[in-house]
Amino acid sequence: MVQVVLVCGGYEGQLRGYQLTVHSGTTADEITLTSMQSPNAASEPEMVGKAVPIFALLAHAGCVRALSCGGELLVSGGSEHTIGVYNVRKRREYGKLLQQDGGGALNCLR
Repeated sequence: MVQVVLVCGGYEGQLRGYQLTVHSGTTADEITLTSMQSPNAASEPEMVGKAVPIFALLAHAGCVRALSCGGELLVSGGSEHTIGVYNVRKRREYGKLLQQDGGGALNCLR
């Protein structure tokens, strides 16, 4: 089994994290989210793993525009010109970086 953390951001400024556990040997084409399946589907897809929510937090006053992960650190950029730094393993926020003098929109983090 392989474990991966999936993090997604939304228009409401929320960050949500899920612990994905996928059976070894599963390809990306075989991974489906059952919540996206039609409720009238004739047959249920075979489960190749599971996703468990591990955190949800309000990270930005505006929408989340960019995410980047490296090791245990997660960095998010919001439409309100702030960058948030988080530790995914410890589930804690390290702080926010504020852009001075308005600046431009943040669209990418590396």
